[in-house]
Amino acid sequence: MVPTLGAPATGAGQPRGSVPAMGWRDLLDGTSHRPGPWPEWAAGRGCEFAEDGDELTGRYLPPGDDEHYYNVVRGRWRERPFVYFQRVTHDRGGRGRSNQFSEGLVLQLPGTPRADLLDMTPEQAFRAAGGQLPSTGVWSWRPPDELLHVGGQQPPNHLEGLLENVTAQLAAAPAALWQG
Repeated sequence: MVPTLGAPATGAGQPRGSVPAMGWRDLLDGTSHRPGPWPEWAAGRGCEFAEDGDELTGRYLPPGDDEHYYNVVRGRWRERPFVYFQRVTHDRGGRGRSNQFSEGLVLQLPGTPRADLLDMTPEQAFRAAGGQLPSTGVWSWRPPDELLHVGGQQPPNHLEGLLENVTAQLAAAPAALWQG
């Protein structure tokens, strides 16, 4: 169920100044919240697509004001499971409203990274192992065996580039990098 914001429309028995109830998508401008190319991109690669993904709230990122996840793609790339999502938070504080858009990519690693690697940032760990993570966005570990990338919204070819780059490095990584 999509959460609603606002109060019922002004009318008999309604307080003056009430606004119509609306879904969170009604508050967004332009087409940035619409599925766009994602359903077709996902289907063309054997992935699952969901327009709404609020079940991800609090799972990968700290909660935000009126936070909503959408354009969720789940699949495998080079045998590595991944979840891609777009997220909007709506700040109702202050005099105006501000929507903050971001995207996230979660890749399942081949195993839990060794403790010495977890003491480093993912960028440092990949460099220490002879690789390099793309410099767009922010990378972080998601215990026990996930790697999270958060950045601004990009088109599908950007996601495909991230997936190809990182999964190729993971495929070539020695087994000694993972615990157990």
